[in-house]
Amino acid sequence: MSNTDANKILAKFGLLCPILAILYLVFVVISIIGTLSLYLLRLVLNISFVLQIGILALIIVGARIVGKAGSTLNNENLLTFRTYIVIGSVLITLSVHWLGILYPIGFNIIEDRATSGGAGTPGAIAVYITWGIIILIGLIMLIGGGVFNIIAWGRLKNFFDAKMVKFSGNIGESAKKGAFVCQLGAIFFLTFYLSIVGLLLNVIGYLLLLKLKDAEESI
Repeated sequence: MSNTDANKILAKFGLLCPILAILYLVFVVISIIGTLSLYLLRLVLNISFVLQIGILALIIVGARIVGKAGSTLNNENLLTFRTYIVIGSVLITLSVHWLGILYPIGFNIIEDRATSGGAGTPGAIAVYITWGIIILIGLIMLIGGGVFNIIAWGRLKNFFDAKMVKFSGNIGESAKKGAFVCQLGAIFFLTFYLSIVGLLLNVIGYLLLLKLKDAEESI
């Protein structure tokens, strides 16, 4: 199999990138609306759930495409990206829903215990410990997923940096920048307070990776 075959495969990945960029942008807007308006919070959470599932599904499809190019070239960077981006994205999606569902439930139970005068009872203490463990599990999944994503985007950047596939014009350079920006996005996402910035960086990164759609013509 040749670079020509890999270019054709990577061009398919490029076609997915604008869709992912749009979904991430909508997710950012919805998240901001949910933060500013508590009345719309339930609706925002439902929409966010659908968006996250859609993003995860497209990432898995994109990872399979990149993995196919990796098998064509027998390239470790692309194969590692395929595996790590899927693991990272699944962990982050699970952690967000885990925390989003169980955190408010635990908080309401603790608040009820506190207002009813049973805050110091053995049952209440057991609730506190259980809630703490739940939060810890969610955070471990979130951080672990973020680390996998950081490594994955680094591997994709290394692939384009090594110029394993020849591209015409600035396709390879744009793709390398896109992978780097997505890696920065994964890092910012782990800071929690700057997670919105991380998501916006993903939008920019995927728009830069969009250039790959022309890879089939750059032979």
